[in-house]
Amino acid sequence: MKLGMRNVLTATAVSLVLAWPAAGFCQIGEAATEPHQKPQTPPPAARETAQGRVAAQDMVPGTVTLTRALDAKKDHDGSRFEAKLTKTVHLKDGKTLPKGSTLLGTVNNDDMQTAGKSKLAVRFTEVKLANGETVPIKATIVQLYPPVGLDAEGEPIPDESGPAWDMDDHTNQWNRQQLNIDQVGALKNVDLHSRLSSHNSGVFVSAKKDDVKLMKGSRLELALAEQGNGQQARNQQ
Repeated sequence: MKLGMRNVLTATAVSLVLAWPAAGFCQIGEAATEPHQKPQTPPPAARETAQGRVAAQDMVPGTVTLTRALDAKKDHDGSRFEAKLTKTVHLKDGKTLPKGSTLLGTVNNDDMQTAGKSKLAVRFTEVKLANGETVPIKATIVQLYPPVGLDAEGEPIPDESGPAWDMDDHTNQWNRQQLNIDQVGALKNVDLHSRLSSHNSGVFVSAKKDDVKLMKGSRLELALAEQGNGQQARNQQ
């Protein structure tokens, strides 16, 4: 009788020992198979597109002419320049920028890391009105034209080629679907690259020569918005 009871107890103990690791293994396995949720970070291109679309919501077309030449050899980071509005611009927030208002800009470092032997990155920062008021702005260059009467190489356009580009009749054709601009051959051996998501207004690049030069009177078509607190916060995202 004692021997039989001992055998029963021994068999029970062995069963418990064998069952314990299996139960432990199942618990560990279940914990290990639970998915680990990580926040998904959008790729840089997707973030740039999203930022560009947000910026585009506030922007309207405008055109300016440079009041002086810009030269990558002579103008360094921090150099200042000006341009004049060719037509009155009505910003989306209701503010009006009259024709002839002065846009103030600076030469900057290229924040897009554009490839090229010579680069000229520029940024418009504010508009100065006739009454002395200044309006902070965000501006993206969407097209570059040579001065009236000159071709892309800076040479005079012959009279027989047709009428000169009419500043008064011209309308900036930028629309809010244009987030990235790559104007190849904007000037002789010079391309324009700009992004609405960039802090700079645009980058002029030459891959064939060691200088980038924009002539006095060059016309820049822009996408414009007032640089308010909400816009600044979006640009920094």
